[in-house]
Parts: sequence; C-alpha cells; structure tokens
Amino acid sequence: MAVAMVGTVYFAGTSIQHATATQAASTLTADHVLSGADLSAATLRQVQAMTGVRAAAGVTPVSAGVTDPDLEQVYGEAVTGGPLGQLLDLGVTSGSPAAPRPGQIAVSALEAGQGVLGVHTGSNVTVYLPDGTPYRATVSAIYNRSLASGDLLIPASVAAGHTGTPARYSQILVSGGTQAELARLAAGHPGLRVTSRAAANAQSAQAAAQNSFANNLILGILAALSAVALVNTLVVTTVERRRVLRLLGRVGATRGQLGAMFGWHVVFVASTGLVAGAAAGAVTLFTVTRAITGAWIPFIPLVPGVALVGVVAALTAGAVMIPFRLMSRREPTLAAG
Repeated sequence: MAVAMVGTVYFAGTSIQHATATQAASTLTADHVLSGADLSAATLRQVQAMTGVRAAAGVTPVSAGVTDPDLEQVYGEAVTGGPLGQLLDLGVTSGSPAAPRPGQIAVSALEAGQGVLGVHTGSNVTVYLPDGTPYRATVSAIYNRSLASGDLLIPASVAAGHTGTPARYSQILVSGGTQAELARLAAGHPGLRVTSRAAANAQSAQAAAQNSFANNLILGILAALSAVALVNTLVVTTVERRRVLRLLGRVGATRGQLGAMFGWHVVFVASTGLVAGAAAGAVTLFTVTRAITGAWIPFIPLVPGVALVGVVAALTAGAVMIPFRLMSRREPTLAAG
C-alpha cells in the first residue's frame, strides 16, 4: 500500500508538471512577454503602437464559478481583444482562435466535456465572476491546451471591476517588435520586465517545480512513516523466527543455507510489494493522468522510479538480513557454511 500511495501521488504530480511545462512551451507563441506591477491599459496601448508589433494582448489570471454540475470554482484567464492566435496557440479544436469578445467565452475541452459543463461551440453558458456577478455568454471556442492557460478565457473588459483588484494585467504578450524598443519602454516603467519566449517558458517550468515542492515534502514525510512501519513489521517477523533457526540448526542446517532462505524471503517480499503496489496504484494513476492531462500515459522519470524500487529493496533486505545475521551468530547449533 505504501508503494501504491507514494508512487501514485508522486508520479501523478510529475505527469501533471511535465504536461503543464510541455503545454506552456507549445502554447506561448509570442516573441516577448512583459511582466511587472504597472501593466495597465495605457501600457498595452503603448506597446501596440510600437513599430513592428504585429499583435499584443494583456492577460491576467481569473477565477469563475461554474455549475458542472455542482457549483465550483474554475481557473482561467481574462484576455484583451485582438488576434490572440498570434500570441497563444491554445490548440483550438472548434470555433475561433481570436480572443473572446464581450458576450463570448472560450472553454477548454476538459471543462466542456460531458459530465462537466457539457457544452460545444455556440452553446450558451452562465459563469459567475469573482464577486458573484453572473456572466451569460456564448461559447466561441473549445481548446485543448488548458494546463498552461486554465479552463476558461473571459474578455478582460468583462472581468474588470469584478475581481476585487485594480484593473491591471499580469502579463502583456507581444508578437513582433524588438527587444531594444521594449527595453526602452520598460526603462520608463519601474518594475517592468521584458523576457523572451524561451525565458518565459523556463520561468513557467520553474514555477511548476516550486509548486510541487510542498506536496513532495508532505509525501516524503508520509513515505518515511510508511518505511518505519515496514521495517518494524519485518524486523519483528524475523526475530519471531528464532526458534525456527534453532530447530533447523539442530537438524544440520548451516548458516549459509539459512542465509539463502532468508535471502529468498527478501526477494519474495520486495517483489510482491512492488508488483502489488504498482498494480494497485496503476488504475488511480492512469485515471488521474487522463482526467487532468487528457493523456492515458503518465510521465514516470527514470531516476525516481529506480530510486523507489531501490529503497523498497534496501529496506526489506536490511530489515530481514540484519536481524538474521545477529541471531545466527548467537545460535551455537548452526554450523558454518
């Protein structure tokens, strides 16, 4: 059970983190990303007026209440109007890749599916903005890449005044223009940063890794407690076989023969635990991976996978063979060999 729990939780996390980083790298097609504290509509207009800028849009995280079928909070982004398809490749499967206009909303394929919102392009849907205001809109697009951008895209003009925060953007995405021009703009706005697409993707991957640190820390504590329980159980079980050792020694068994017996016991316990744990956790892992990433195959890094197998084997061997060695030395009836 410990193998199933640790493996499922950890590798579900790595699958989500890997899928998020992969989608983020594929989704962002803008050449430059502006971020900072002073990203207002005026800043966006300045960027759009620059020579060579083909498209620019402001985006900011937003949450909305949806009935899918129960009322729950869904995260997405508020985006300004314009040719969003030149800045983000959301993997639109139906509808328009352009930013939704007032009265419209874009929904991810996972959120739009049956058993959730159950909508398609052209459907009418009502969501509730952060302050509870209902927003009735027509679905303008269904898209696949939701891990990087959320499950909803709402016009920024609709969300303005309903989020409880000043009307600012968290990022301005820019297609075209030059780094030098954007740097001059940033110089006039303290705190404004200009990064390339590659740097922005690297920052997204780093943020995803940092978000998983706390979960991994808690999981590590649970794994340590499970390891203590495993070791205690095996040590007690091995020590309780002292009488068996004495009896086998009296009928002529050697230390080498009994060591081999206990060694095969280690192999059986470790392999059974790993196989049973993998089988028990596989169903949950595949289901969670499919539900969140849309793919059936989880991402299992080689090093953590090998480490999990090695730790289980080492703990099992130590918990069985160390007590056996100590007991065998104290049994005068065991012959050497």
